[in-house]
Amino acid sequence: MSGSRNATVKRRMSASTGPEAVRHDPEVMIVGGGPAGLSGALLLGRSMRHTLVCDTGQYRNARSRALHGFLSRDGMAPADLLEEARAQVLRYETVRIAPIEVTRIHCLGPLQFSVATRQHGDFRCAAVLVATGTQDAIPDVEGMAACYGISVHVCPYCDGWEHRGGAIAILGNGEKAMRLAILMRQWTPDLVVCTDGPADMDRDCLAELRAGGVALREEKLVALESKMGCLTHLVFADGTRLARQALFLDTGQQTRSKLLEDAGCACGENGIVTDADGQTSLEGLFAAGDITKDVQLAVIAAAEGARAALAINRALARRSTASH
Repeated sequence: MSGSRNATVKRRMSASTGPEAVRHDPEVMIVGGGPAGLSGALLLGRSMRHTLVCDTGQYRNARSRALHGFLSRDGMAPADLLEEARAQVLRYETVRIAPIEVTRIHCLGPLQFSVATRQHGDFRCAAVLVATGTQDAIPDVEGMAACYGISVHVCPYCDGWEHRGGAIAILGNGEKAMRLAILMRQWTPDLVVCTDGPADMDRDCLAELRAGGVALREEKLVALESKMGCLTHLVFADGTRLARQALFLDTGQQTRSKLLEDAGCACGENGIVTDADGQTSLEGLFAAGDITKDVQLAVIAAAEGARAALAINRALARRSTASH
């Protein structure tokens, strides 16, 4: 982004986050300023809805060099995407973006919410979109942090192509790790699953790995060796080293906040239950992006945010019609 445009965005951000600006109750509050939240804000701005985006600046892909699979933005740095998105969203005078942490969402009734924040007390609004995302469980292994986002990844669709044909390891255990390994055969035949201890796999899982030509290492992983964040070797507890170009993690993740659970939204086996538009069991409270635990790509998150925004606008339009 050019210097002049960057300065314009900063001025708009400053104007939209001052004490007087954020104290007005909005129609809609969005919790999270990533692709899902900003995409929702864009559509709500175009719908002339007074919207407050609460953004703490915590993003799952902050360490990534580039995002992929996003048409017209493939290979763009995540930070550049967000800067561009904020600039576009802030063209709409009904949208504000503020560095606000939401601590609680309380449903007062259909399309009635009280939202508590750490910086500015409580707000009242008609709808809330939660797009706080997830955070990955990064193993506490020496050298892991230096490689994360460069040669240690979690999503093959995001980063597999860059390591195509290379020597790749998968860190994980159980059937999910096996499934990831079989999927990654699309990018390379040189694969090894590292279970970091005894393999928790039944005969069928082990047979699939063998049939796919995937090696298995059960030794404890103690370190990663790298140069400038580029992985060179895995180091095991027995002192052996394994040359690898990249490591993909299947070590779990967790939602970044418990706002939806604490608000009383219904939960299922895979987390918060939503309808096709992302609405939870509480009318007017929506979820979008990685927090929904659907396909976790930036382009999907953006689409979910837009879909939720359209549903919110329709709900508010119906309420307005009913009140007349």
